[in-house]
Amino acid sequence: MTIFDNLPLLPLICQLLQKYDNSFIALLGLQYFNQGATSLVFLAQTSLFKDHYKLEPSNMQFLFSYIGIPWTTKIVYGIVSDNFPICGSHRRSYLIIGSLLQIVSMTLLSLNCIPEYDRGEIYATVCLTLGGLSIAMMDVILDSLMVIQARKFPNGEDDLQTYSWAMMSVGGIVGAVAAAILTEGFPPHYSFIGTAVLGLFLGIGCLFLNKEIEA
Repeated sequence: MTIFDNLPLLPLICQLLQKYDNSFIALLGLQYFNQGATSLVFLAQTSLFKDHYKLEPSNMQFLFSYIGIPWTTKIVYGIVSDNFPICGSHRRSYLIIGSLLQIVSMTLLSLNCIPEYDRGEIYATVCLTLGGLSIAMMDVILDSLMVIQARKFPNGEDDLQTYSWAMMSVGGIVGAVAAAILTEGFPPHYSFIGTAVLGLFLGIGCLFLNKEIEA
């Protein structure tokens, strides 16, 4: 799928905005764009470990295995959010936590992208793992909201899935192009700053999410 394939989806987006809560549609699009744009982080983290911390490929892959752990435990996030509400919210509160986690982890990482830092690769691995946790958690929570909302209309699941995957593809294209430009001519911390900014937009979207759509 290319960005040109997504242009016919504009009428679908208008239909979704007429059917569903606009705050939900906006946040769903932002999260899947954010998830697609993780290509920005993937290229930047490779540059960070290879060029700044001078790690061997075997050591890099060992650290990458830890960074990927949050995606293998996604079922836990859904169970926790369903059974342990925060401030009376099963989903909105966890989305806010996830966006804050992305902002903080990526900001801390961008401030420490220097090779002189003692054992800096461990620090970077922790930050990247927390960043992956934030995106994986928000993905699970928004998927549960999508299931709830899809039940309200015929073919709702198909329409929302089409929209979400289209936004992910757009995010992947934008993230890959941005990563190619940033990692070629700039230190990797610029890429992490960009990811933190995406987390900020998500946080704003979470604050405006309608509480009534959680059930």
